[in-house]
Amino acid sequence: MIERQSDTRDPKHPQTLEDAQARIAQLERQLEDERARHSEIEANERCFRELAEHIQEVIWMTDETGERLVYVCPAYEKIWGQACEELYDDPSKRLARVHEEDKPRVLEAFERKAHIGDYDEIYRIQRPDGDQRWIRDRAFPVENDQGQVYRLAGLALDITDRIEFNDRISNLQHDINTHDRMSVFATLGTGLAHDLSQPLTAARNFIARARMGFTSNADDTRQTLERA
Repeated sequence: MIERQSDTRDPKHPQTLEDAQARIAQLERQLEDERARHSEIEANERCFRELAEHIQEVIWMTDETGERLVYVCPAYEKIWGQACEELYDDPSKRLARVHEEDKPRVLEAFERKAHIGDYDEIYRIQRPDGDQRWIRDRAFPVENDQGQVYRLAGLALDITDRIEFNDRISNLQHDINTHDRMSVFATLGTGLAHDLSQPLTAARNFIARARMGFTSNADDTRQTLERA
């Protein structure tokens, strides 16, 4: 009696030439789809790099704790005055440049608000060359497919020109207000001088007449002085 052996052939393994050709066609379609997805990813990355390398704002990205730098665009070197490589080696240098008067507020705000998307601070930085710049820095949480924050993305703007412009406008407004007050006082002084000149002139004339009358009628002299 001959026992029938069980069929151990792999169902995915083509058994005929037609099966092999169909399998090859399927793999070619999968490969083409993969190439298309890869090309799309490369195009998106190229667009992002072109954008990040030519904008004036600093785009940065860290892990969820903010301790490990994932990416920073080249504009960082122009605004902060130090190489991006230094920041990759020590991400804390980004906030280490914050002005000493602003640093406690900024560090506290970053620790408490960055992971919830409520971090939006304006502060000064001190560049290595001694130049001071004004920065507006914002951070946003990035979530994975499970809804967990796994990165922090941020945008830092150099608003020094805007701050200096506002200061000039404020100083100009102050000068205008001061000039207006001086103009009011000058106008008031002119009016007062005009209002006082006539009675003072009359009083001066009466006194002059009284002086002339001292040698004549005493009553006329007295009346003249009373009028004065």
